[in-house]
Amino acid sequence: HQGVGDVTLRLKHTLVGDDDSRGALGLVGYVQLPTGGAVGDGGYEPGLTLTGVFQCTKTWSVGGQVANNFFFDPEAGQHFYQLTPTLTTDYQFSDLVQAFVEVVGYWDTRQGAWRSSVNLGPQLDISDNVQLDFGTHLPLTHSVDREYFLGLSFRH
Repeated sequence: HQGVGDVTLRLKHTLVGDDDSRGALGLVGYVQLPTGGAVGDGGYEPGLTLTGVFQCTKTWSVGGQVANNFFFDPEAGQHFYQLTPTLTTDYQFSDLVQAFVEVVGYWDTRQGAWRSSVNLGPQLDISDNVQLDFGTHLPLTHSVDREYFLGLSFRH
């Protein structure tokens, strides 16, 4: 399939830490809207993620998250639960350009088996409050799709 997929709306709340601290912990609530037509998932998909990051040096950080998603299976006509833990690292090359590498695990109630991928790409810090990122998901196991993504984040 080719085309633009569904749109995801997210809202993040920082629980611990801020811009001046070396570590932070936050919650991200989100919903994927079924706007992708034939290349979309066909239903609303809510989720909640606990995320954390630690700034090792001025230019290098490590982090992780545990995402809890309720995805829609259009063939079954119902939602299913998926747990998605990740481990990530990023490096800041300049005030504008960063790059990240992320190892992702997937487990859901339909398959009952772990799957995994590596995600990587650049991030552009357009301003203190706007980020653009894009990249790819590279499968490590057979049942994970290769995908490309584009994201735009605003902080208020």
